[in-house]
Amino acid sequence: MQIVSVSPLVSLPQKYAGSLNYFAKDQLTLGMIVSVPFQKRTIPAMVLTSEPLAEKKIAIKK
Repeated sequence: MQIVSVSPLVSLPQKYAGSLNYFAKDQLTLGMIVSVPFQKRTIPAMVLTSEPLAEKKIAIKK
């Protein structure tokens, strides 16, 4: 399981500016174009970072 940070490739409302975070089962590479759910639709986005969930759990516990 991965935690993926993506940048939307479509314009979104100002309050959603910046990157969005999602969980992914598969290993995604940087720069990959993916479809992600956003409210009631699916939008294209580019992968900015991809980190294993286990590493994030350890960082949060510390």
